[in-house]
Amino acid sequence: MKSFVVLSAAIALVAAGESGTCLDSAELAYLCTIGTPLGDKLSSAFYGCSDDTMAAGRARKASAGANLYNKKTKKCVNPGQLARNIKQELADELCVFQQLGWLDNNSTIPTFNEEVAMADLAALPAEVSWIGTDDGAGMIHGCIQEKFEKLSTKKNKKCFESYSEKQQAKVAEIGYFYAGVKCFTELFDQACTDYVSYEVYSYFLAKGAPSYSTEYPTTAAWTTTDFPTTGAWTTTDMPAGK
Repeated sequence: MKSFVVLSAAIALVAAGESGTCLDSAELAYLCTIGTPLGDKLSSAFYGCSDDTMAAGRARKASAGANLYNKKTKKCVNPGQLARNIKQELADELCVFQQLGWLDNNSTIPTFNEEVAMADLAALPAEVSWIGTDDGAGMIHGCIQEKFEKLSTKKNKKCFESYSEKQQAKVAEIGYFYAGVKCFTELFDQACTDYVSYEVYSYFLAKGAPSYSTEYPTTAAWTTTDFPTTGAWTTTDMPAGK
């Protein structure tokens, strides 16, 4: 099984040349989870998410996303429209997560099923499963704060301050969910890239390539405890406009 993973990844790495792996997120996820319960679930999830759904999601990547100010209408979006924008941009991710049983889509903003997700991640190789630990959650938290800072433009901040307290709470929940999904998928992709690349190099070293250090290139550690699903912004929490 490992030979299959190495061979598949090696072909992609060679095809990519110096630019890095040409595997997309789905292919990387498959290679670094193959032979695990999550790998089986992912295969079914990718199949369950139709080509039309995935293509539609890719076509909408340039959507307004989590921006509160609509540049076209020059108006602030309401929480309902913001939720729709988020779902459009994250169509691919949400489809797969729901197929995995990680999300419940019965509300405006899906609810994260931490128990199922953490159990799936725990069965992965240690080089990837750490994402489900306190270190991984801490990295996600730091990433979320960075995304909030990037979103805190003067116009977005002005829109946020124009909402009622109830609307602010809903907008904060939507924004936190959006950033959490983006940060988790970015970290998972990077961990899988590191793991698959390491397996390729280790395999060829074992075949007689010149010896050099094979220490696994770990990603930086984070520190909080659970995967972020909701959160609240207040006017004072919003970073100053740039």
